[in-house]
Amino acid sequence: MAVSYSNLLDQVLNYANRANPYPIYAQMREHPVQLQDDGRYVVSSYELVDAIFHNPQMSVDMRKSKEPTVRVEQEEPGFVFQDPPRHDWLRHQVMSKFTPALINSLQPRLEEIVTELLDAQRANSHMDIVDNFAYPLPVTAICELLGVPRADESKFHAWSSMLIKGTNLGRDAAAVEEAKEGRDHLNHYMEELIDRLQRQPHQDSSRP
Repeated sequence: MAVSYSNLLDQVLNYANRANPYPIYAQMREHPVQLQDDGRYVVSSYELVDAIFHNPQMSVDMRKSKEPTVRVEQEEPGFVFQDPPRHDWLRHQVMSKFTPALINSLQPRLEEIVTELLDAQRANSHMDIVDNFAYPLPVTAICELLGVPRADESKFHAWSSMLIKGTNLGRDAAAVEEAKEGRDHLNHYMEELIDRLQRQPHQDSSRP
């Protein structure tokens, strides 16, 4: 039986609760299925979430939504927002490239990136572990994998940050528009980069 808490999701996403979210978490553990005023459900137990993820009647593809308030774009979303079998096929295309040999070959460069990020904070009295380390580390690694020139990394980071804002559950209309702008910049940039690397695969010598 779902218990109704009108604004639980808003409480979870409220930045003011970040310092002490534990009372909210305790409430979620006590009532793992909670109905919101807007008709959405908040499900918080591992067992139930796992069951939902494996239920073929559930979907992550917003193009299938029947909710009139959901803004749906008709273009194909990323594979994390698609259902099997399309999701599985796209995921395989990506994951098949990450062979053990490739992963092992990345370790020295990833260690260098970690050192660079930490060294950049030596002169500071404190650091934000997310903004200064946990976020730029994977984005920089992705730049390495995609062959993004060092000179373009700052732009790639900025566009990625814009895009990430659109995935936040607490996003507003402005964040959604900013995410679309970031996505458009990234798409345009990657199309040009792929075209350039196909024509001149050894053009960029800025990578180690």
